[in-house]
Amino acid sequence: MKQTAEDEIVFQDKVINLPTIGVSEDPEPVPYHFKDGVRRIHCVIVLRVNGFKQKNAQEIVSAFLEFLQHQGLDLEYERGHKDDGHLFVKVHAPNVVIRHLARLYELDIDNIGHNYLPDTTCRWGFRQNKLTLNDNDRFIRMGAPTSCEVIYLLFKVLYEPYNPMEEKVYGVDKMIKLGFVKDAYPLHDGPYSGGKDEVNDRQLLATHWGNFVVWFQEQPINLIEKYFGSDVAFFFAWNEFYLFMLLLLAIAGMLSLASNVLAIKMSNPKYIKQICNSTFIMCPICATEGCTYSQVSGYCSSSKYEYILGTTIQYAIIIAVWVPVFLEFWRRRENTLSVRWNVYRRNLQYRIRYDYQDLCTEKRKSSLTGKEEMVIPPKIRARQIGISYGALTIMILLFISFSLMQSITKIAVAKALRKVKEPNKTLMISFFYGVLQAIFVKICSLFYVKLCVWLTDMEVPRTTQQYEKNLIYKIYTFGFLNNYIPIIYTAIFRDNILILPGMSLLGSLDNYNCLPTGCILTIAIQLFAVVTVKYVGEIIIQMIQMSTSVIQFNKNVPTWEKEYYLVKNVDQVLLYEFSEMMVQFGYVSFLMAMCPFIGPVCFVCNILRIRLNAIRLTRQMRRPIPLRKKGIGAWDDILLFNSYFSVVCNAFIVGFNMRFILFLVHAMYGDIKKTYFEFMFSRLSVKDGLPAGSQRLTDSYTECVYTGQKNPPIHKFKYKKSNDYYAVLSWQFIFIIVFENVILIVVACIYYFVSDVPKGVREQLRREKQVVTDQKVETLEKKIERRLSRPQNEAERAERRKSEV
Repeated sequence: MKQTAEDEIVFQDKVINLPTIGVSEDPEPVPYHFKDGVRRIHCVIVLRVNGFKQKNAQEIVSAFLEFLQHQGLDLEYERGHKDDGHLFVKVHAPNVVIRHLARLYELDIDNIGHNYLPDTTCRWGFRQNKLTLNDNDRFIRMGAPTSCEVIYLLFKVLYEPYNPMEEKVYGVDKMIKLGFVKDAYPLHDGPYSGGKDEVNDRQLLATHWGNFVVWFQEQPINLIEKYFGSDVAFFFAWNEFYLFMLLLLAIAGMLSLASNVLAIKMSNPKYIKQICNSTFIMCPICATEGCTYSQVSGYCSSSKYEYILGTTIQYAIIIAVWVPVFLEFWRRRENTLSVRWNVYRRNLQYRIRYDYQDLCTEKRKSSLTGKEEMVIPPKIRARQIGISYGALTIMILLFISFSLMQSITKIAVAKALRKVKEPNKTLMISFFYGVLQAIFVKICSLFYVKLCVWLTDMEVPRTTQQYEKNLIYKIYTFGFLNNYIPIIYTAIFRDNILILPGMSLLGSLDNYNCLPTGCILTIAIQLFAVVTVKYVGEIIIQMIQMSTSVIQFNKNVPTWEKEYYLVKNVDQVLLYEFSEMMVQFGYVSFLMAMCPFIGPVCFVCNILRIRLNAIRLTRQMRRPIPLRKKGIGAWDDILLFNSYFSVVCNAFIVGFNMRFILFLVHAMYGDIKKTYFEFMFSRLSVKDGLPAGSQRLTDSYTECVYTGQKNPPIHKFKYKKSNDYYAVLSWQFIFIIVFENVILIVVACIYYFVSDVPKGVREQLRREKQVVTDQKVETLEKKIERRLSRPQNEAERAERRKSEV
């Protein structure tokens, strides 16, 4: 039903008590303030002047605004200047109201904070700036709540309106979803530039944090928490800690490669000499057009590179231990910051979502409170969860299929490079395959986040905490499948499904063998291409978007209206950024043992990424609604999963890809007459069949060699797996089991001996608790003394009365 102009006037009369609203000539005498220039605007609610879609929208919005006024909030109404179809409701929270809300929501705004806690992270002098030098960014309360705390309490009222008259009042988020309200957003403290007289926190952050000039300096984490809240601050604190730990791991990787380079220069391994001096013919490594026979000696240079990358077993051990060390010391850092920011002992307040409340039609006795509460009927609940997880399973299978089908692109690339000789052709194919995979990953990432949101909405979680956790798990699951499946398949499984050169258990989907010297080099090139294109490309795209997203305003547009047109949905942006950082953490912890070069690439990209996000937050985005969290939440569970999966992944990488096991088995069980070269390769008779599209190098050769332990053509069971193969396979699994158990024992020792809370922090908390206990005991003793002294006074008064009589 459409609303008439009279209905709109009635609505304006009822809510705003004004018949009409015009555009003010001087809407903002003082920026970020009401027209009186005294009361500061804390948040803005945006309505549509042209009416509402539903008939009861006027009553619901009227009740909500009336509720805000009853809470003591000041409201001021203004028509939009850029778009007069918008009606802006400016909200100011007086100090008395803020203190009342602080007591109601248990926010101690009089606590000066735990600024005495030492910073346990490694700090270098050249990285200090005016904000971080001598911990100048630590906030010491001056007797008034911060703007972040005011916004936090104000949006508590907006999202969770409590009406003592038990009248139904919708929260602002519910009305936004229903279309009754256009938007609601908090305001920044002021402009991000200019004004030397009164410098606000936003200007400090924009100058000393959101700036590429200070890329090498520390982040003012404490000031970030003061301005944006602990939720955003923990995100950047994790990035800072990860950047430091990644630098150590990248340096270890470069040193490992350097030691291998020196080793190959000082003592050329025998098997490399055997490859370089070999006269054998190599079988075609694929079954497509252009795959030809080649000389084994042509792989001399690739065998050297393979040796440099494939003998970094010590680096794989370092990575497997580095991940749990990272997790444990991050917990210490997380707990220290949570104590300093007064959220360590915060009581969790679960807010029941409106979507859940709307579907509740049955009553059930709560096992926690013993009271009856509304719940969703089991049938509806089971149906929604079934649809969600059914769709999730189908999408997971599709992602795996698409990831494996990317191998088909190798066939097209191989045909395009059919004139290029081996091994250059295989290396170029790996690089282009990595680039195509990075593009595919980026395309999929554009929609799977929205898909995860839809699937989580289908489940209808009860609380906002459950919703966020389920959403994070789904996003990481899709990111895991989207990014790692092709590389893990190539690293662990592909070499084991090959039957003969150009023949695979997957048929034409993947019949491309690794180089005769191994798979490490091709995987390293593919991994380097994926990581470089993915993260460097994202940074370039973000820079382009930043340069093209500048909005020009007229001079008469007030500041509170300008911020309406800034980038919104900051929480979704940070969620996506955190998921991408966790995916990168997986590349580092799962696969970097095969390509240590991605460590420096990720390090440089992260430095730029942190500053890009800082610039966007301080200059181009709305101020996010602050959330008080004790840490990074469900992402800690993802890190714990990574710590265990990295042990398994590195064990399989060393066992199935690096030459360590082959050297060991050849030394223990290999035929004395066989060289390592003969042990590593098997022979194939040319007359037994050539892969389709293959061409002979010359007619004088009747046999070619290929990688693997198979029986020769003259054997009774020719081309079947030999005893050497089963010996190698057995020792591979023995090594994997030993590797995993040794690392897990080391990890258990780290978790046992290293506390999650630093000793200094524990002592300070214990002392603080003791002080509070002593104060309570002292107060109680005073009360007891008063009670004991009261009867004596009454007795004395009685005696005085008798004497007077």
